[in-house]
Amino acid sequence: NVFVRLRGDTTASQPKKSYKFIFNDGYHLRLTPDGYIVDEVNVNSNVRDYTHLHQVLSWEAFRDAGTPHSIALLARVERNGAFYGLYTLVEQPEAQYFARQDLDWHGALYKVNSNGLSGGVQGVEKKTREDEDFSDLGALIEGINRPVTARTRYLYDNINLPAALNYLAVSVVIHDWDILIKNYYLYRDTLDTGEWMFLPWDQDLTFSRPGEDDLNSHPLHGTADHPA
Repeated sequence: NVFVRLRGDTTASQPKKSYKFIFNDGYHLRLTPDGYIVDEVNVNSNVRDYTHLHQVLSWEAFRDAGTPHSIALLARVERNGAFYGLYTLVEQPEAQYFARQDLDWHGALYKVNSNGLSGGVQGVEKKTREDEDFSDLGALIEGINRPVTARTRYLYDNINLPAALNYLAVSVVIHDWDILIKNYYLYRDTLDTGEWMFLPWDQDLTFSRPGEDDLNSHPLHGTADHPA
């Protein structure tokens, strides 16, 4: 008697599905032995990763770098008393996630589903402060697309640079080639510093290359010198 649905885009069409569970008030999930409680969890299939390790290793890399991260655990899943599969449980960025990492849940949070941040706010999902419009995100996109001198000034004034650099560095190390227009959150500390940062998300396509051509296999792919 909990909410459950399929999750993912291409993974939803695979034989082994990934799922999202949202638990009822008062009956949340104890995710770790020390009693850390969450009300939403993602149960990912690792359908493209035969080692079943890439997601957990990626999240632990962000953790060890001091970057906001989801707790991720390997799990044996059973249904009706019978083995169902080996999955990875991944914490959802919700209020508990923010409290655990000393972030303000009342800041602006956007999930980027399909947007290169080069103009317009289409393909971005608003997760908090839903009574407000997208003008803060629009100002961010305008600011990071200014000419070099004005852009540099904007970055220093409006971006949490240590957090952004940590996120980008770890993404290179784990070869997360799938983050150019999706699979991350943008978070703004709206009520305090006003600064923006990245929050990592889907880590299922890390420690690998997407195909046989080398276009997307360079560690700095997506930069001006190595376009995707």
